[in-house]
Amino acid sequence: ITVAASNSKDLRACFSNFGPRIDVAAPGGDSASCGGLNDYILSLKSASGSMCGTGNTIANQYCIVRGTSMATPHVAGLAALLLAKNPTLTNEEIRQIIRLAADDRGTVGRDRDFGYGRINAARALELAHTHSARNHRRHCLVVQNPLDRSLRCGALPVLQRLQGRPQGPL
Repeated sequence: ITVAASNSKDLRACFSNFGPRIDVAAPGGDSASCGGLNDYILSLKSASGSMCGTGNTIANQYCIVRGTSMATPHVAGLAALLLAKNPTLTNEEIRQIIRLAADDRGTVGRDRDFGYGRINAARALELAHTHSARNHRRHCLVVQNPLDRSLRCGALPVLQRLQGRPQGPL
C-alpha cells in the first residue's frame, strides 16, 4: 500500500510523495519550510531519541514529528485493526477495503495526491464486517466509474452501463 501524507487541513503535505501509484493518504503533519502548514504528529517515540529535535517534545517524554514516516503507521495500524476484526482477510482484501473506505480528498475520485483518499478507520471496519458477513472469500476488483468517478466493487455493472447494455448476464 503506497501512502501519501496529509496535513490538518486535509491537504497533501508539501513534502509528501505523490503520483499515480498512491493508494491512500493519512495524517503526516506538514512543514512551513516547504510552504505548508506547521503541523506535527505525536509519536510514541521517546524524546530521548535522535529523531526528536530541540523544541519537538511533549512533556519532556514524547516526540512530535512529521513526514510520510508518520502517515504510514496510521495505515499499518488500520490494516492491523481490519485483521483483528476479520482474521480471514487476505492482504489484497485489506488493501481494497482501505481504498474503498477512504474519504475522497483533492480532485474528485482517485488522484495523484491522495490516491483513493484519506483513510477512514470507522468505515473500513464497517466494510471488513460487511465483507465477512456477505461473502467470506469474495475477491473484489476496485474500478473507478469514468462518468462520475465513483468507486465500484467489480467491473461488470460499470461496463454494462457505459456500453448501454441492460443489467444482468452477458
